[in-house]
Amino acid sequence: MKIRYLFSFAALAFIMAACSSDENTYETLGKNGQKMLFTATISVDQTTTRSLSETTDGSAITASWKKDEQVALIHNGQIDVMTVTEVNEETKAATIQGDITSATNGEAVTVVYPASAVDKDTKAVKTDLLKAQDGLLATISDKLDYRTAKSTLAVSEGGSTFGSSVTLALQNAIWKLSLTDGTNALSATSLVIKDNSGSPLTTVTLAPATSSLYIAMAPANSTDMKFEAIVGDDTYTYSKTGITFKAGKYYVSTMAMNAPEPEKMTVNATGYKGTYDAQAHGITVTVTEPATGATIKYGEKEGTYDKDESPTYTDAGKHTVYYQVTKDKYETVTGSADVEITQAAATISIKEATVTINYGDAAPTNALTNTGDGTVTYASSNTAVAEVNKSTGALTITGTGETTIKATVTDGTNYSYATKEVSYTLTVKAPPSTVSKPDNYDHGDNDPF
Repeated sequence: MKIRYLFSFAALAFIMAACSSDENTYETLGKNGQKMLFTATISVDQTTTRSLSETTDGSAITASWKKDEQVALIHNGQIDVMTVTEVNEETKAATIQGDITSATNGEAVTVVYPASAVDKDTKAVKTDLLKAQDGLLATISDKLDYRTAKSTLAVSEGGSTFGSSVTLALQNAIWKLSLTDGTNALSATSLVIKDNSGSPLTTVTLAPATSSLYIAMAPANSTDMKFEAIVGDDTYTYSKTGITFKAGKYYVSTMAMNAPEPEKMTVNATGYKGTYDAQAHGITVTVTEPATGATIKYGEKEGTYDKDESPTYTDAGKHTVYYQVTKDKYETVTGSADVEITQAAATISIKEATVTINYGDAAPTNALTNTGDGTVTYASSNTAVAEVNKSTGALTITGTGETTIKATVTDGTNYSYATKEVSYTLTVKAPPSTVSKPDNYDHGDNDPF
């Protein structure tokens, strides 16, 4: 008949995980080869449970002894392994039996379950028993859910047994963990539990990946712990202070782990600074970390990155280009750089400093040379002599005399002028006088007197 008990239940505000130990096979060892039959009954209480299974509602762990399980007896520097031959559900006891070597009546004995938990070199429970686990309740039941007791041996001709009743005391807690990112379950392939200094306490390797796992935890009293879960290629972390585990307790928790911090990018943006040259110019963004795989987008408005290449500019002025660099598992980098194009130098000049015409002649032209893109306007200082078209500089002669024709230029988009005015003097003379010889008169023969 199976024995069923419940671990005490406790709730925590976070989650962890567990691992598994290798089986240890023992030979019966003795100093002088003397062997005798050992038979004993091991009593159990609520801290002594076996064959772990979770209750239907998940709130507790039940356990029972199983036949053929092995118990180690450590005495006088020896390890003898006993086998469970019978389980009595009514008395809640397991009968163990096996050969014992070189036993002495009254000799102290340490009882350990399971036998695989004992290091046959040190003759004690393995110090790394809970270091490596697989997150399965079945593995904890078979290898990690260990308990111990102290007694003496009672030896007689007919065999040997315990000199006093033995009640095995559970030495670890069991923790059921559910891992989340705060919203969704995390299917981890491993979970490492570390102490506050960063030294691993337990490593749970999970196959397949799962978000719910079981861990056998050594007792702890108000201990600070750190947790690292591997989910895909990412490492999620969590830290908790003041954690307490008590032997024989069953804890059920959900841990909202912290998402991995994105890696840092190394990005350099170079703008352009130069004089107008009628060529298009943009910015250059280079990414050195990561070496490959980053995506660079550009825009002409902060927060809007809708171009695959840098915008370019030809005209003089200060133009700001915005950029965004992204890659999975890296922090996003945004920034801006400027394209600064200064105006080129330009000049205006007039062909002749003075122009003289006679009134009545055709209006003269005096060529103006403009090497830039500035706008030229014209004016006449004496419109009684000549009027000038403001935009073209074309003259209309209105009289005689002298006037100054002035050309003024303003800086253009891409050119600026150190000298912004040129002029010439226009003289309009009166036409030359002409004297005509009068016609000859014929004298008549008649005298009017």
